[in-house]
Amino acid sequence: AKAKILEYMVAQNRPYSAQNVFDNLHGIIVKSQVQSLMEQMANNNEGLVMKVYGAQKVFLADQTRFGACDDNEVAELVARVEAAEAQVA
Repeated sequence: AKAKILEYMVAQNRPYSAQNVFDNLHGIIVKSQVQSLMEQMANNNEGLVMKVYGAQKVFLADQTRFGACDDNEVAELVARVEAAEAQVA
């Protein structure tokens, strides 16, 4: 179950609540288990980070696993975006 949650969170690479993950996995994992596993993974540095905003807990994939982009990679990505925008316009 942890592997499925982590795979989903890394693939999406955006913040989600446990409820969002439960809904998006279409009930493959029991709701209470999703919440407890995500908290456990965040607390044990197992690929997730948890942010608490009042009573709301938001989880996201640990961004250190993606590595940093150097200037050449950023320039290449910008050029690809600009080319795509030019095709759409």
